[in-house]
Amino acid sequence: MKILVAGNSVPLRIRPALTSASDKCYAGHLQDLLPNSTISLRAKGASTITDLTFETDGLISNQAQVYILNFGIVDACTRPLGRKLYTWITKPGKPGLIRKLAKGFEAKFRRQLVLLKGKNSWVSPTEFLDSLSFIHESLKKDLAPQFIVIGINHCNQRIEQQLPGSQRNIEKFNALIQGYCDNQNDCKFLDPNLINPRLEIPDGIHYSAKDHALIAEKLISLIHG
Repeated sequence: MKILVAGNSVPLRIRPALTSASDKCYAGHLQDLLPNSTISLRAKGASTITDLTFETDGLISNQAQVYILNFGIVDACTRPLGRKLYTWITKPGKPGLIRKLAKGFEAKFRRQLVLLKGKNSWVSPTEFLDSLSFIHESLKKDLAPQFIVIGINHCNQRIEQQLPGSQRNIEKFNALIQGYCDNQNDCKFLDPNLINPRLEIPDGIHYSAKDHALIAEKLISLIHG
């Protein structure tokens, strides 16, 4: 069996950073639990589900039997700046004076800028749902895979304080994702916020090593269910 995990930094990173050689993201745990399968991880930090709509040929070329999509936290959180401007001021490398000043201004007035922009996110709920549907339908045309969509983990109060309105957006997006999956015969929804024991999510966005192991266990039950 071939399984492809596509997402942003959530399936990619462990927080706090690796403390043991045995710490793995959930794709790594899936490989251990399914030794006769091939698990591929296609994840990139700060990516949205709309970005993936331009990469459907790459997904199809993987010829996986199971596609696991893990997007949403980047899409749903409210933002102080438009994406292009934010990408410019946060790009790697030594910043010039203007970029340095812009970065400091954004960091200092982040909450105020979010409120000034009307608590807007980079991707609207409608755009997210349209992108999810496009990816799903595109893959179904050439393959007959199983889909699992992992919901957006609830951000903590630190994130909500900086990006007000994000928690409400996350709840709205998750309801739309679940509604979409419930209406499909080949699409399952995994809500990380309902996993017991409760996930730790140390930095308010990314999973701990323990969280990744719990996510993997739930994914196994959905794959075989």
